[in-house]
Amino acid sequence: MRKLIALLLCCLLPFGCLSTVDVGDCIYVLSFGIERGETYAYRIVLLAALPEAGSEEGATLKTEVLSAEARTLFEAIETLNAGLPLTLRFSRTGLILLSEPLAREGALKEILDFSLGALDISWNVRIMVASGALSELYEGVQSDADPAFSKTMKNIERLAEQSGTIVDTHCRTVRESFGTDTFDLVLPYLCSAQEPEQDAVGGEVYPKIGGALVQKSLLETSLIGSAVFCGDMMCGTLSGRHTQLVGMVTGEFCTGRMPFYHPDHGMLSVQLTARRSPRIRFDQMRASVTVTLDAETEFPLLKTEGDEALTDWLRTRLEAELSETFAALQSLGSDAMQLGTRDVLRRPLEREGDWKPQYEQLSVSFSVNLRLLHAGGTA
Repeated sequence: MRKLIALLLCCLLPFGCLSTVDVGDCIYVLSFGIERGETYAYRIVLLAALPEAGSEEGATLKTEVLSAEARTLFEAIETLNAGLPLTLRFSRTGLILLSEPLAREGALKEILDFSLGALDISWNVRIMVASGALSELYEGVQSDADPAFSKTMKNIERLAEQSGTIVDTHCRTVRESFGTDTFDLVLPYLCSAQEPEQDAVGGEVYPKIGGALVQKSLLETSLIGSAVFCGDMMCGTLSGRHTQLVGMVTGEFCTGRMPFYHPDHGMLSVQLTARRSPRIRFDQMRASVTVTLDAETEFPLLKTEGDEALTDWLRTRLEAELSETFAALQSLGSDAMQLGTRDVLRRPLEREGDWKPQYEQLSVSFSVNLRLLHAGGTA
């Protein structure tokens, strides 16, 4: 028994020492971003947590923005380490940002072609596309209330699960997309409201609705919406609303609120919830997609109560918007709705040729199975 206890203590000892030494002796990189440099190929910008000067180990942390220009990420790390009193550690990195110009140039695959294990970065690290200067963005992210950056990361998860206006994408998914042509990436889009982007579907400009990653800054930055890709290249943006519609087809949408303008009732606020996974069927070069949702009118209550035609009206609107979103994505060459993945699962041994030429010719019809709930959740 004594030998067993001693063995357990030996196993636990390194982890206890690591947590004590690291906080006082290391600089934790909470997030880093990559943009085009002026002298070298890239500028690496880091949001780092440093121990407060004069404090005891593990007592308090402060955040600071660091940057260096270099040809590779590892070269930038060496440059920064040479000028810092402490060593950079990436074991707590939760977010990687890629500047929009690099994303549109198709540099995503090249930039992420490095060993995560060499830096002790988790495969579940989040990936986003950001517009604007990364240093200014990170300056706005700094917060004494969230020095470990964990609350901000939790907010990203909450937005994906409870609103559907972003798709919480991790590095594992990005890497998987590099080896296949069966689906295209959808990454959260961190956009500056000072330079609004035209939504790819049309009719909406960023930012459509609120939501911010930046906590204190003169920048108005929206975390609502998506950057969509065709292969390795960013080809357009989607608003939060159209991101919700894409999620309804991929199965990533759980619940979220949508505003509608009704000719009789005026502005409606409707909470939509996925009741079951989407059903997708193929017949040669045609596909049919059935989305099953519950809808609950949150505003106005009195005007819409008892309106039996409202269900049909909402169903028709959603089917039309799903069709419009697909048409816009197809024109960009982006299979953000992941129909190619469903096709592979349907006939893994029969598929011929690349998916993209087939996708360009694909005809898709959408139907919405909608159940309207009364206030309080009853049908």
